[in-house]
Order: sequence, then structure tokens, then C-alpha cells
Amino acid sequence: MKPGWRRVKLGEVVRQVKDKVDPETSGLDRYIAGEHMDTDDLKLRRWGEIGADYLGPAFHMRFKPGQVLYGSRRTYLRKVAVADFEGITANTTFVLEPKDSCVLLPELLPFLMQTEAFHEHSVKQSRGSVNPSGQAHQYSLIFNKLIYP
Repeated sequence: MKPGWRRVKLGEVVRQVKDKVDPETSGLDRYIAGEHMDTDDLKLRRWGEIGADYLGPAFHMRFKPGQVLYGSRRTYLRKVAVADFEGITANTTFVLEPKDSCVLLPELLPFLMQTEAFHEHSVKQSRGSVNPSGQAHQYSLIFNKLIYP
């Protein structure tokens, strides 16, 4: 390891955003559900319209452009996307961003989350047989070898 670099855990440099809103009164137009995120594709190419479709009670997490969305259900599907608009998602889709952009560039985060190491760990940590899912605290262990200057 280079002098001045140190090993960090993902949870030390990334935070889960928990900005809860009411879809009906938020003023937002779009929502993202699991079916709107494609495997190994960082771009959101589809979305639902708030008010046009039924949204269950789990849809209350606001996301903003530049934040990373991570589908925690069926993690073997490798659903990681970068938001390029503001909207709402379910509480099973983690909204993530770097804690400090001087420590971890926001543009780098989605690529780290697409690594084989990230996906292997997330699948191993998932619980459940029919609809396996991960929990946010488990992901703080993933990049225990992430190094930065």
C-alpha cells in the first residue's frame, strides 16, 4: 500500500440517505421500482409516474440526481443505477451517496458497487429463499480493502 493511504470500510465513506416523503404531497412526478432497474446497467431507462400507478406504503424514499440506487432484493440481479432525476423509490432500494466527495468521488461509487467483490459479498449476505434481501448494515463490510490517499 502506498504511504499515506489507508484501508476503509464502505460504511466509513458512504451513507444511506433516508429522506422520507409522502408521494402524494412531495411534488415529485416519477418513481423507481425494482423492475425499472436493469442488471449491470447504471442508467435508469424506465420509471413509473406517481399518481398514475398504485404505490404501496414502502414507496417513500426520495432520491436526487447523482445518488446511487441499489436494489437490495434479489441482490444476485446486480441492480445498481445512478439517478439523473429526482423521484421516489421503495425502502428496499437503498439510496446511497459518499459522505465526503473529497474522500470518495461520487462518480466512482457506482463502479465500485458493480465490482465482482461487491456482488459476491452482497449475495452471500442476503437472507431469505423466495425473495432474498440484504440489509444496509451488511454492506459496511464489503470494501474493507478499499484504499484511498
